[in-house]
Amino acid sequence: MSDRHDMVHDGKAEHGRSGHRGHDAAEHRSGGGGGHHAHMVADFRRRSWVSLILSIPVLALAPLIQAWLGLSERLAFPGDRSVQAVFATIIYLYGAGPFCGESPASFGGGSPA
Repeated sequence: MSDRHDMVHDGKAEHGRSGHRGHDAAEHRSGGGGGHHAHMVADFRRRSWVSLILSIPVLALAPLIQAWLGLSERLAFPGDRSVQAVFATIIYLYGAGPFCGESPASFGGGSPA
């Protein structure tokens, strides 16, 4: 950080940007916004668990996994590949939300979020 940035925060002056108003220098140096960070961590943890659970049917319906386990006849049913594709799509869209900006436009924008 620049000396000016540290000096302004040490003097507890406010920036003209709304993202820096209403906090002191100690909060800025310590990361501040602890509640927001905790919420993000909890959201990421929830998304990871849900994606992991939804991955079970995707793997169970995979032809290679079925062949390895000798379950091809037992788990095969009409439309099983479509079910697998739907679950995989849900996993991707839900699990990748934090990495893609969570907006439908960001998925087709062509540039990383």
